[in-house]
Amino acid sequence: MDWFKGQSSGELVALSLMGSKSLGFDDMQVLAEDIVKGMEGIRKNRLPLIVLLDNDLAKALGHSLKGQLLPDEPVICIDSVTVDNGDYIDVGRPVAGGQVVPVIIKLCCSGIRTGKSGERSRKMETQNIIIWSQL
Repeated sequence: MDWFKGQSSGELVALSLMGSKSLGFDDMQVLAEDIVKGMEGIRKNRLPLIVLLDNDLAKALGHSLKGQLLPDEPVICIDSVTVDNGDYIDVGRPVAGGQVVPVIIKLCCSGIRTGKSGERSRKMETQNIIIWSQL
């Protein structure tokens, strides 16, 4: 996270974790503790702690994280999402009684395109949450 902290101040960042399909209680607590320590710079800026998981662990990890944070520190933990470094996401408003959030994964595309009729256009898509993947 030190690299990212030097690149931006105030931009939302999500930590993406890939790996184990299940963790025991002790391992989950250690993971939560490591995330809290590693995301200290994000937390100091009062930005939400956003964690994306490729497996079904978000609810358990979210509870473990909340247990190690101050009561007013925001946490967003989303599972079943696979992203890569530099991907951007949009997270929608919660639906289904707050149990589900829509997630749109975007790539940052920048460049000049030439259409069929020969016109040139520049397209750039970015959003305000950038992914920091951790294997």
